[in-house]
Amino acid sequence: DQGETAFEKKDYEKAIELLIESVTINNEDAYAHSLLGEAYYLTDEGEKAKIHFERAIDIDPQDSMNWFDLGKAYYYLYNYPKAIECFQQACKLDPEYASAYYYLGTCYYQKGEFDLAIPQIEKAVSIENNSENAWSRLGICYYFNNQDQEALDSFAKSIGLNKQFAEPWYYTAEILMEYEKKQEAYDAYKMAALLAPDEPSYQMAFGNQLFNQGNHEEAKVYYKKSIEADAHNPKAYYLLANAYYECKEFSEAIPLYQKAIEMEHNNADFHIDLALAYAGLNKNDIALEHALIALNIEPESATLNYLTADFYYILENFPKALELFEVAAYIDPEYANAWHGMGDAIDAMGNKEKALNYYQKAIEFDPENIKLKEKIAQLNQNK
Repeated sequence: DQGETAFEKKDYEKAIELLIESVTINNEDAYAHSLLGEAYYLTDEGEKAKIHFERAIDIDPQDSMNWFDLGKAYYYLYNYPKAIECFQQACKLDPEYASAYYYLGTCYYQKGEFDLAIPQIEKAVSIENNSENAWSRLGICYYFNNQDQEALDSFAKSIGLNKQFAEPWYYTAEILMEYEKKQEAYDAYKMAALLAPDEPSYQMAFGNQLFNQGNHEEAKVYYKKSIEADAHNPKAYYLLANAYYECKEFSEAIPLYQKAIEMEHNNADFHIDLALAYAGLNKNDIALEHALIALNIEPESATLNYLTADFYYILENFPKALELFEVAAYIDPEYANAWHGMGDAIDAMGNKEKALNYYQKAIEFDPENIKLKEKIAQLNQNK
């Protein structure tokens, strides 16, 4: 009784002490073992919890709650196959055990087996339909199973039960974006970000919405919140750097790109955008170094070949620039900028006739380019 009282008061350490005494005196007390297991479970001692839940089952194998508790212990030890066995047994003993069906479905969800998760969570909400968590989890399973309308309906039910629950707002936004419902998605992303300021992915997602609308200053705020919530995500630093870059605050962008690169060195986007930030400060020699790193990571990228060539061109290494412009055009024969760059490089090397040919090729793919038209007209005039 004293152990149970301590447990009810959430004094779990005292409860553990007293319940150990209890099961030492009477090792056949299933309830005491179950309560002791729960106390261990609530103090993050899953292995010890498992031992006592198993003992409770040995004593009373027909108690569905004992199987459910053991299933939770296995679940939080990431042993999903064993957890599934336990939850299945709990459901068998009590076909109306909504929480057991929910956790059974959640095990399948964690394994990425959404088609198996869905009927279990559907069963859970058919028994008890007032859990926003269950409806949201069901919606996520539908979402990953490409059942968008069912997902939206489930998220709506979750939100209807608790408008302050961020998760269904976020996934609703994800689906709305797929259907180009941008304003509705924006509103849903915003709700998720406001309701869960410590969830980095929600902050990042709303930051992206602001960024895409050209609101780079406010996007910075949400990218910073994402970093505050998770300082180990290179993408957040990269996106924040991009926001500074768009504001032409290159000196602020550079250390953020560098931080992202420290965490994920083999990301070509990080290196090339760092190169562009250095170029914004007219540090083109350093820019070229990072462009070459990016190109080494993705040598088959037409864009990276073009941008690296452009840095060589700026640094007046025209033969090397021409070489990489040619590679870019070879990879993507309709890449107007590559043909344009070839024209500029060969023109700088003194071959006007060949430059004209390249410009004419470029304008086939970019017929509205005014600069190209002017260059072609000038070269034709000088023939």
